[in-house]
Amino acid sequence: MLRVLRIPLSPFSVWEHGFLAAAAGAGALQLFPYLLGAVHLLHPWAVRSGLCLLTLVAIPDLKRVALALRRALREIDYRRATRLDVAWAVLFGVLLIVLLIHGSVLHSLGDDDGYHLTAPKRWLVAGSLVYLPTFFTTNASMGFEMLYAIALATAGAAAAKLLHFAVGLFCLLGIVLLARRIATTRIGIVAISLLMIATPVVNLPELFTMAYVDFPSLWMVLASVLAWLSWREQPSTRALVCIGLYIGLAGSFKTTTLIVGLAWLPVIALDAHRSSWSWLKTATALVQLGLVALVPILPWFLRNAITTGNPLYPMLSNLIPTRDWSPELAGVFTRYVHYYSWGLVAGARWGDTIRAEILAACMAAVAAAFTALVLLTKQRIFKSLFLFSGAFILASMMLSSLIFRYWLPGIVCSVLAGTALAVSRLSPATQAKIAILAMATALVARGKYEREAMRDDRVNIFQDVKVATGLSTDEVEFRKDPRQNMWAHINATTQPDARILIASFYTTFGASSFGAFGVDRTTYVTDAYLQSFIKLDDWASFLRSLQATKIGDVVVSDQRFCEGRIGFSSPAVDNEYPFARRLAVEFGKKIAKFGSLDLYQLSELSCGSGTGCVASR
Repeated sequence: MLRVLRIPLSPFSVWEHGFLAAAAGAGALQLFPYLLGAVHLLHPWAVRSGLCLLTLVAIPDLKRVALALRRALREIDYRRATRLDVAWAVLFGVLLIVLLIHGSVLHSLGDDDGYHLTAPKRWLVAGSLVYLPTFFTTNASMGFEMLYAIALATAGAAAAKLLHFAVGLFCLLGIVLLARRIATTRIGIVAISLLMIATPVVNLPELFTMAYVDFPSLWMVLASVLAWLSWREQPSTRALVCIGLYIGLAGSFKTTTLIVGLAWLPVIALDAHRSSWSWLKTATALVQLGLVALVPILPWFLRNAITTGNPLYPMLSNLIPTRDWSPELAGVFTRYVHYYSWGLVAGARWGDTIRAEILAACMAAVAAAFTALVLLTKQRIFKSLFLFSGAFILASMMLSSLIFRYWLPGIVCSVLAGTALAVSRLSPATQAKIAILAMATALVARGKYEREAMRDDRVNIFQDVKVATGLSTDEVEFRKDPRQNMWAHINATTQPDARILIASFYTTFGASSFGAFGVDRTTYVTDAYLQSFIKLDDWASFLRSLQATKIGDVVVSDQRFCEGRIGFSSPAVDNEYPFARRLAVEFGKKIAKFGSLDLYQLSELSCGSGTGCVASR
């Protein structure tokens, strides 16, 4: 792809070249399943066959990559590593092994069991990128989910999770490569060590264990930063195209990351001015950058238009008629994201006003902090990195409030710049000691998390070791898990074309858009603030929507453990759980119970033109 765009690669080292090429290749690979889906051939056999063909075509390039990697590894002078470096590497390795164990095991209830894996699994069965009405996020850009589809079709769920883990390692490599550009390799190691300490704001270790899209989008943003560092040294329009490419690929992996383009605008404009570019030339180059950035996400805009009628789904639903997304639902969703997607425990009694004030105060604090960093920092490169990071985080706050995970690119870049400023003047030995201390702290924090997880019966490291190493299986180790047993029962007792309603999982277990990846059937969810396909405003509409969808079974808990989790009231929000229980009692027959989960087989509904519905059998 880089050759096609005629992007000059001579300014990059062999490691940088490989990092950028791998990022561009991963971004381009999403088109393979996408196009298969467009012609209704997105089946496992077609994916495997196509992947074999692509591998055969790429053999010459793969040989060149292997040779270049071998040369690069031989050029590393391992004798320069000190005992402190070895100590750090041991700590880092231990932490990675722990994360790798969790990252290769799929659990019955976790964010990695959400739509990121469930959507490609459903699409591989359907053979195309069919509309999944109650999983609203599947109507955004799903570029990395296409790579998950390849992994699921060829090697299963564990491979899909490990794909995200591998991309996380690429991100760490990217941090080191950026550090080499602005300071030294050791600065990058210190920055990585600090970032691996789990905090409420940034928790990289936990991301390594999930099948998410945060690392893929971060990978592309770091590639854009590397391209920008090269452009600063040799400004050219062609080099800006490279930045635009990675901005677009970041957006194709995670739509909200497109705001990185906005964060780059002031930085690139100021750099161009310092390089004596005219404002006309600068404006023209920025327009070209923006157009290039749009190209990777256009296929997803096209799919959105076809499936929902709105290419910018779910935005502008008040102007563009949007399938299953009304302006009223948009208002509920916006209220939730801005004010109730954070502070669920500490601020259980906070209302909209207090939350709006907290958000405004946080934005003011972030703006003041980064403004001070930009003004007080003398080196231009660090000024620019702080400006970029601050702009990205502020844009993320305006878009998605205090969801810290969405700030990740800005956090990583600001930590890297701050680390370089803080420890560059220290001796290498002192820097190594700081890195060791930070990594040891990260390992201790992870150990504390493991103990608490085992105590709360969330995750058991010993069970995951057995599954990850092949000494045991999921079925054996998690045989007491009620959710795992429920999914297995559904798979064994229902017809292949059965449609299952997974009811009120957010206000029961805190699992939003819960995908039930373990269920080999078509599933729907009732999240009242994320979908309106299943009508929840009144009882009659609810029953009619179920009749139209031909849902035959419902899984619902006999109690709610997170009743006030959404944080506010609306007719749909208030009705979600009571409607699900009433449906089960009035129209269902309980056929299985595992823990608090009940499975009801529903009678066929017959709804006339009036307000009543009856069971027809």
